[in-house]
Amino acid sequence: MGWFALVGGILQGLGKYQEGEAAKDLAKSNEALARWKARDVINLAHMDVGDMQRKIAQLIGSQRVGYLSQGVTLDSGTPEDVIAETARLGNIDEQRIMLNAIRERWAILQQADDFSAEAKNAHASGVAGAIGSVFGGANQAFGKAPVT
Repeated sequence: MGWFALVGGILQGLGKYQEGEAAKDLAKSNEALARWKARDVINLAHMDVGDMQRKIAQLIGSQRVGYLSQGVTLDSGTPEDVIAETARLGNIDEQRIMLNAIRERWAILQQADDFSAEAKNAHASGVAGAIGSVFGGANQAFGKAPVT
């Protein structure tokens, strides 16, 4: 009967270890995905900035055409001010896009760090569970040493 308890403890320990390794592998995969997403957020933000720049350039072009079609010169005064304000607001929008992407990237990287810590904890928990199960099985198999 003692050997059954020992073998049972070893098998249970193996199961605990495999459980910890599976949790570790999942956390590592989640970490890798989060780090990829963090890079992708910045790449997408650069594309969004490019889109914004094209829209602003088109808007400024439309403003110029509108003023010129009405016979207004663009050299000074209100037309120049409006075009400059449009460019300034476009620049603010571009900066906002990048700032939001940087914030999102930071949050995703924090999540990746959490997954990394989760992987380490899962591994340690699996090892500890395995050792505890083996010792528990050995204790059941052979009993406790007499206390003197």
